Amino acid sequence: MSVVKDIHYDTDDLIAALATPWGESALAVVRTGGEGCIDAVAKVFSDPEKLRQAKSNTLLYGSLREPSGDEVDQVVLGLYRQGHGYTGQESVEIYCHGSLPGIERIMELLRGAGFRDAQPGEFSLRSFLNGRIDLTRAEAVQEIVSAKTRKAQSLALG
Repeated sequence: MSVVKDIHYDTDDLIAALATPWGESALAVVRTGGEGCIDAVAKVFSDPEKLRQAKSNTLLYGSLREPSGDEVDQVVLGLYRQGHGYTGQESVEIYCHGSLPGIERIMELLRGAGFRDAQPGEFSLRSFLNGRIDLTRAEAVQEIVSAKTRKAQSLALG
């Protein structure tokens, strides 16, 4: 007997996911996306107005904070306004320290700000639906990620 997971994608949702492998590392990247994600991340950023007013393709240094004001982590944010990021939607990438408890706290903080966990492949799906990549490129993303040899990676990169 096989079980098929029932997955529903709502492209209007704010989504967040760890973009780097789960595990201890010096740095990790958490990707967020969806209309209004800049304002949602601003709720937990140390300088919300600086984030809201920043131009697209900008890096900002600051910290993420709990509603109590406690610092969660010092981060660099990569800001992509509508039409400029991978999916074509607003996006903020969070470059943070790679400790597992820290990543978990950041994900909890984002959930509290209105994000839900992205489903596997959901960012690529949004990119496809918004015309940022075609189906061939969407399939290549998975091939690049799962490549086990240099040759496989080279073939996937085209």
